[in-house]
Amino acid sequence: MTVFSLLGLPGSGKSFYGQQLATAFHIPFLPEIATQLIHKKGFVPGAQGSLQFDQEIYMANIQTTNEVLALDHSVIWEGGPLQDRVFIEARIKFRSHISKRRQLLTLYESSIFKRLHRHTYYLLFDIAPTSSLQRQKTRQKPELLTVDLDFLADLRDKLLLFCETHPQQTWIVDMHQSKQQVIDQLFHKFQELC
Repeated sequence: MTVFSLLGLPGSGKSFYGQQLATAFHIPFLPEIATQLIHKKGFVPGAQGSLQFDQEIYMANIQTTNEVLALDHSVIWEGGPLQDRVFIEARIKFRSHISKRRQLLTLYESSIFKRLHRHTYYLLFDIAPTSSLQRQKTRQKPELLTVDLDFLADLRDKLLLFCETHPQQTWIVDMHQSKQQVIDQLFHKFQELC
């Protein structure tokens, strides 16, 4: 069993390409927890995200991780615990509740997430923060808009650092290409991995 975790800034294409891969390779697709909570409960994304938002994401990650680890087949997970942890780290830098968020970060070091990590291959859909903002505006979903360029830049730096320090488990997809080029590269990579 392999978990394919799709990482990236808002608007990078995680949903679109994740669903394309899921359909082509007959792998279940798990949508991003944070996005689901924004739609269900009206949480604010990005640097303005509340402590309650981060806490509810964590609880959903625990439940979903338990479910995923019980599977006998692979899944594609948009975002996942690593991405959510990186968002918390960025919010610590830009927002309040620093000590409580640091406590929450330590919970992401638990054995269940370490076990998930051992079964995970990460694909980073890499775009520049300015491109992220442009793409977010074109998708006409104002409830998901993350506009702070400094926050987006910090997220990207953290995700790239993770990929740099875990080269055997990660692959960076340059999203400044045509859709067809990205699809061709993704499909070729998944044929290698599956």
